[in-house]
Amino acid sequence: MSNDLFLVEDDDDHAEIAISSLHSAKVFYNVVRKKSLEEAVSAYDNEVFEIVLLDLSLPDSSGIETVERFYEAHPDATIVVLTSLNDQEVAIRALKSGALDYIPKDELTSLLITRSIRYAKERKRALTELNNKIDELAKKEEELSQSNKELEQFAYTASHDLQAPLRHISVYIDVLKKELPPERLNDELKNAMGFISSSADKMKILINDLLEFSKVGKTSLTIEHCNVHDLTTEVLEILDEEIKECSAEITVGELSEISCDKGRLSQVFQNLISNSIKYRNPETNPKIDINCRSIGADWQFRIDDNGIGISEKYHERIFHIFKRLHTSTAYPGTGIGLSICKKIIELHGGRIWVENNNAQGSSFFFTIRGDLA
Repeated sequence: MSNDLFLVEDDDDHAEIAISSLHSAKVFYNVVRKKSLEEAVSAYDNEVFEIVLLDLSLPDSSGIETVERFYEAHPDATIVVLTSLNDQEVAIRALKSGALDYIPKDELTSLLITRSIRYAKERKRALTELNNKIDELAKKEEELSQSNKELEQFAYTASHDLQAPLRHISVYIDVLKKELPPERLNDELKNAMGFISSSADKMKILINDLLEFSKVGKTSLTIEHCNVHDLTTEVLEILDEEIKECSAEITVGELSEISCDKGRLSQVFQNLISNSIKYRNPETNPKIDINCRSIGADWQFRIDDNGIGISEKYHERIFHIFKRLHTSTAYPGTGIGLSICKKIIELHGGRIWVENNNAQGSSFFFTIRGDLA
């Protein structure tokens, strides 16, 4: 970029003052002057001019509109506004409209004009660096999003393709059990076949969970009116056997009617309640409280339990896929359930987190946006 200055000023005296002030400061620009906004917009070349001194009052434009129109045509220009109005409000509005500094004409001096040009150039450089960083972050975010999509597609394809071999394993184990003579089915062979069947069943559960995780977000939410109390009642009926098995005591507070994807929200409640039952304190029967409250326009749901609790250092980790805190022997599962919950809640414009409650156990919270339609 050359050392050229673009002066947009229709008044000859004011133009002379600006140029003289630059010369007095021993700053020598090759000045190109235009007297109207239309001429200026047509003639300006960002590759040539280092700075623009733009008068707000021109024959074909006046006020903040002048800055807005020039900036709209040349958003990369480094603009310093010249105005006869010694008004701070005008300065602020000019800066918001694309200018980088402001000089009242009745205060125009060599010191002020050089300082203003220097500040404008420094701010322009800082803005350019900031915009470049924002562009880099946006590009990385896009790459990460694409990578996640590819990973989800891979997980879906791999999981789908693994189902057939697993079915074959289960079928052939059953065939072997039926076809082998009793004298050949010793305890060692029975144990081996039982281990294979058990492993196949665990792998089948893992694959189904992985498929479910990869599907969340592939299809848009079906938003509809939902009575959450009725939805929770249906979830408790699904979990009835688990609840009776451990004599769990579940208290459901007053739950609101909201707009959501009922099927997806049902998954969240089923997973969180099932986890509260699974990770129970072996010395006490599970107690689970389900409540809801409004926060502004949004809804916050809370599920408290008296289970084994979660160390605070793992409060973030548990929502990451496959990040289990216990062995599958101690507590069966795949480590995918809470990851699915997190994706579902985020699709509803909310967030999910866990805290240690005042008593023993955990409190899971999640929010649902109140303006879903």
